Amino acid sequence: MEKYHETITLFWIYLLAQAHAMNRGESLEGIVRARPELLEKHFPLTYYSRSRLFSDLARATWVEPDLKPLML
Repeated sequence: MEKYHETITLFWIYLLAQAHAMNRGESLEGIVRARPELLEKHFPLTYYSRSRLFSDLARATWVEPDLKPLML
């Protein structure tokens, strides 16, 4: 079974880039101190239903969130 997950990978890249852009000059430590949800393993499930996030399609390609827009 392939372990790489495209949607989860891009989800974290996007949100970390967004957090960095919103906190210019702040260290990664400072960013996650201000946004501790970025350390939560299940944080993507606030944006995605379990069935959508863990689908074969989401594993292979980018899939848009179905619960709320992707932004901090």
